[in-house]
Amino acid sequence: MNISSLNEILKGTLLNKPSVSRADSFTDKLHRVSFGDCFFCNNTKDINQAIKQGAYVIVTSKDIKTLNEDTAYIRVDTLKKAKIRLIRYLLNKHNVNFKIVSKEYAKLHKCFKRYQNSFLLSNKISKDFSIILKALSGEGEFRIISDDEKYSKLLYPLAQKLSVAKYIEQADIKGCFYSSFVYQNIIYKQINLPSMYVNMLVDISLYFKPTKQNKSDIDDSGALFKEMKKEYVVKKEIPNLENFSQLKPIYFDYGLLPSKQITNRFIIASNIKSTYDDEVLFLKSKFSSYRLWVMDYKHIQESGDIISGIKDKLSSANAILYIKNISYKKILNITNNQSAQIEHSKANSLF
Repeated sequence: MNISSLNEILKGTLLNKPSVSRADSFTDKLHRVSFGDCFFCNNTKDINQAIKQGAYVIVTSKDIKTLNEDTAYIRVDTLKKAKIRLIRYLLNKHNVNFKIVSKEYAKLHKCFKRYQNSFLLSNKISKDFSIILKALSGEGEFRIISDDEKYSKLLYPLAQKLSVAKYIEQADIKGCFYSSFVYQNIIYKQINLPSMYVNMLVDISLYFKPTKQNKSDIDDSGALFKEMKKEYVVKKEIPNLENFSQLKPIYFDYGLLPSKQITNRFIIASNIKSTYDDEVLFLKSKFSSYRLWVMDYKHIQESGDIISGIKDKLSSANAILYIKNISYKKILNITNNQSAQIEHSKANSLF
């Protein structure tokens, strides 16, 4: 890019009249700086090293005392604003596939990060600058996604909300917390994902790409996992999905202690507001004979004894407690700690 054009895009001030006229690529990572690059940085030591590595342009918000005539210096108001301006220009120039997704979609997407030709943003330009530049420098079809609408529109005004297609009708998906379905002649048998989120998984898988590291896991047709035997059955447990905690049950035994076995009383926790209504409706449809309690964790806290509040709702069989405003991991830790305390008390009573 021509340096004068770059300066105009960044709304900066060119501090000198350099012998160079353009920059070949952009980075804010010192170890990635190579000959002809534009380097975004405020650290004097790193700037000097970048120049030694061949950087043609330095973009900074700091005052530079000594200017190298072979390097262009552009001073900007802030690096954050400068990066956003450049990214916005580049995205509009390339007319990219930029989608705004739900919080739960982003959460599921993170489980398969290494398989993607789909780039999930962190919603912080300090991290996303290099992610977007990497996406733009790649080959083939790709997309950029974010679960922050305001941030997405700041980077790319043409960003649109993603509407997940119904690749598979809910009636054609068997199971609840584990799902079985058929898609593109491949049988997914009892995979560890609630059926409510199957279509999200299929949508994400459209951007899976085989690499040297994962060819054993993904076949050339883009299927999630390698075809197993002649009937094309996918593995039951997909390790990546262990970190997806939406609609993940915490079971309790008849003594109201956490259980690794499937029982008829359990807790579901969620801290993603947009999922509350849909997940509750889903549970009602799948467990119509159960008593379903919906509570806000803040109200449970106010009652004093959290564990007693939970046990009160699960005291009878066929009971579900859906807790809002708390993550699965946090409520799991609370219940496990309670279980450990009880076991410790039992052990002490023996002596």
